[in-house]
Amino acid sequence: MPPISKIETSVCIVGAGAAGITLARELAAHSIDVCVLESGGYDLDDNTQSLYEGEVIGLPYYPLNRNRQRRFGGTTNVWAGVCRPLDEIDFEERPWVPYSGWPVLRSELFPYYARAHQVCQLREFEYNTKFWEHSLNSPKLALSDKTVTRIYQVAPQARFGEIYGDELSKTPSIRVYLFANVTDIATNDTGSTVSYLQVSCLNGSRFKVTAKTYIIATGGIENARLLLNSDRVKREGLGNDNGLVGRFFMEHIHFPSGVIQLSTESKFPSPLYIKRHSPALARLFLSEHVQRDEELLNYNAMLRPTYPWIQKSLRGKIGSMLSIARRTARFPRDLGNLLGTLRVLHTVEQSPNPLSRITLGTDEDALGLRRVRLCWQTTVLEQHTVSRGREIIGEEFEAADLGMLTCESKADTSWPPLPLQGSRGHHMGTTRMSRNPRQGVVDENCRVHGIKNMFIAGSSVFPTGGAGTPTLTIIALALRLADYIVSGAQD
Repeated sequence: MPPISKIETSVCIVGAGAAGITLARELAAHSIDVCVLESGGYDLDDNTQSLYEGEVIGLPYYPLNRNRQRRFGGTTNVWAGVCRPLDEIDFEERPWVPYSGWPVLRSELFPYYARAHQVCQLREFEYNTKFWEHSLNSPKLALSDKTVTRIYQVAPQARFGEIYGDELSKTPSIRVYLFANVTDIATNDTGSTVSYLQVSCLNGSRFKVTAKTYIIATGGIENARLLLNSDRVKREGLGNDNGLVGRFFMEHIHFPSGVIQLSTESKFPSPLYIKRHSPALARLFLSEHVQRDEELLNYNAMLRPTYPWIQKSLRGKIGSMLSIARRTARFPRDLGNLLGTLRVLHTVEQSPNPLSRITLGTDEDALGLRRVRLCWQTTVLEQHTVSRGREIIGEEFEAADLGMLTCESKADTSWPPLPLQGSRGHHMGTTRMSRNPRQGVVDENCRVHGIKNMFIAGSSVFPTGGAGTPTLTIIALALRLADYIVSGAQD
């Protein structure tokens, strides 16, 4: 771009990750002129990636510049492709979960989940356990109704930049600008309408983008950071009249705890839970009636085997499958012969907590934007859910005569598990969705409260995160937002 240039477009999308690419494709399919601004290039660039650096002041967390990808395709470049919709209970207002409840129903998202399957190039939109038992010739575990087997599907190709890069570059109504960093969202004097975006490049180039509609899709941390940094008209930042931008930061707390000693060292009765290189896999969730009766969060247990070439003396000392992979650099396709133990990895949703939040520090990045300060906090509800979930899984395996769950050390049952492990980038909740501006940053259509022409896409709008994975819901919400814009309802 030549210096002091200005781009005019109908819709400007900031960020070319799963949400941004999905929105661009959908809008262009309706002949809407789209401009996509992406901070990075096609490959990972250290200087660009350094813009993610920030300070962690709460519970220990991954370095902020390492668990996200600031380049075309976003964090799908390192995404495992594991997908499932959120559960029915995740959308409900649960009296025992403060600030819970979505302003949309799961049934409203179902048509978009089916379309999201096509975007992810997944197989049939089918999460019925019986279907996959038959398809993979693998029965589910015969356990009581305290747990329920839920299916995840695995995208065969998860890299959106690779899948859709050529399509976006060849679509006449889409213009993608790489190494283009939005440094300010300029508004009118009242902050009610976005006037233009100021864009800066690390090489010193600067230009402006004017559009009819603006969509911020830069991730669960950067969405909040950009709103907070855009403070020329409103001192507290845009969309932050009620002090909610950056609050309610959520992750999926994911960590190993406990080992199941199987009753026999023969084949595990259902490879559906542990099979690799499969289009679907299963995890054990707490049933909804247990969540309600015992006032627990959504939770699941993932089972990971130990392997034949690992010495028996190491049994119980090696953690997750990821740890094993790092030591051996290979996976088996046949998981039939186990050492007789399964490692249990727990995933629990976070209860929305206004004290868990994103703020801005005093340090600035190379473009003059204040860097992030992450104060990640959990509550006693997460601790109680994991403790009870672990007990129930153990009870279920013993009752079915499948094995016994034991914890190897105090570290297995301590809270918080240190180092506290999130899911490496499931950043949710920092611009949460609510019909009431006093309870959220965006409305049910993802429009920022009080700003006529600005929307937010991505998991930052999630009021709660469930215990599944967020990407399919991110894409479903992006498709829903695209339909809303195409319909002209935002006018």
